[in-house]
Amino acid sequence: MDKIFSAADILMPKNVNMEAWSVVACDQHTSDKDYWNKLRDLVGEKLSTLNLIVPEAFLQNDVENLIARANENMIKVLNSGNLQEFKNSLIYVERSLSNGKIRKGIVGKIDLENYSINMLDNAKIKPSEQIVESRVPTRIKIRKNASLDLPHILLFCDDKNKEIIEPLHNNLKPEQIIYDFDLNMDGGKIRGFLLNAEQIKVIENKMNELILKRETGIVVADGNHSLVAAKRVYEEVKATDLNYLNSPKRYALAEVVNVYDEAIDIEPIHRVLKGVNCEHLFETMKKELAALNENSKLKTIVQIVYNGLEYDMAIKLKENELVVEKIQQFLDAYTIKNGGEIDYIHEADKLKDMCKQKNTFGILFAPIVKEDIFKVISHKKLFPRKTFSIGTSLDKRYYLECRKLF
Repeated sequence: MDKIFSAADILMPKNVNMEAWSVVACDQHTSDKDYWNKLRDLVGEKLSTLNLIVPEAFLQNDVENLIARANENMIKVLNSGNLQEFKNSLIYVERSLSNGKIRKGIVGKIDLENYSINMLDNAKIKPSEQIVESRVPTRIKIRKNASLDLPHILLFCDDKNKEIIEPLHNNLKPEQIIYDFDLNMDGGKIRGFLLNAEQIKVIENKMNELILKRETGIVVADGNHSLVAAKRVYEEVKATDLNYLNSPKRYALAEVVNVYDEAIDIEPIHRVLKGVNCEHLFETMKKELAALNENSKLKTIVQIVYNGLEYDMAIKLKENELVVEKIQQFLDAYTIKNGGEIDYIHEADKLKDMCKQKNTFGILFAPIVKEDIFKVISHKKLFPRKTFSIGTSLDKRYYLECRKLF
């Protein structure tokens, strides 16, 4: 049987400035062009993955030319002699995070034959959140003609006993280090170790055994939309190429991390409404959400913040219903009828400061329980978009390893 997660022919830069080469995921700092301009100044003329991507902050610009330029730059990098290929490889990664902890992961490839966004499919790899279709077409255009698979995708495995990734830390030798450097723009430090043949065999066997015995073996933690694009491009290949099972586009490079890694903080993303009548919204929310499912014994507490004051509200739920799902549906309907703008805030303190302003209303959610990630997916549900975040923007995956797509 084909492996769902396996070693890949990984390309790594050589004889380059690694701090310039590796940059943060394209879907970060979408409202902060200054970040990307500062990064451009830092990179200068050095070889960098910044030239191989299209940051979402600039999607309102001439996107077609930006995509064409990124694809041209990929070919230039491939022909530059600055990439070294490591055949049939896995890379163990240690990433120092802003919380002072070290996140551990393994970079390899996943088989897109076993990935689906249809929650009723039997595929072992599933997204974690609802897909926003408007974000997919541009990513498909980028992937379709790309010569390099350059991922920022982070995947969760469900290894509560920590038997797969974590034991590697104490079984590595200094000569296995393939990179060790500080990431730019305060991204922390990163080290990668090239695993030997025996370690690869053990990891592949254990990881695939774990994946196969779970109803959902892998959940996409970050990079949901990029993986959707990769899948759809592969579906186009299947429709036109009889040899599609041997296509490099059948696979996607990604980093797998254990959802139970102590370094991983899964934080709720809160809601702020601007330009609303706070008292009216509060009373409407209390009336409508408290009135629903009156026979239910299930309830979840959320915190309401406005005018500098804080209130607890019990939201009644059905079995397997998500509080963020119910509230998001309510807020969408409310703003359509009454006006107002919904924003998504990561930090509770920042939300509370914002809600001291007039006509600003905040909803704070409780922390996400790690066990709930796979539990929710097992019920054939997806989290609403912007339900949770894995660490801060500083901790997001940086582009580093890559793989040929042609």
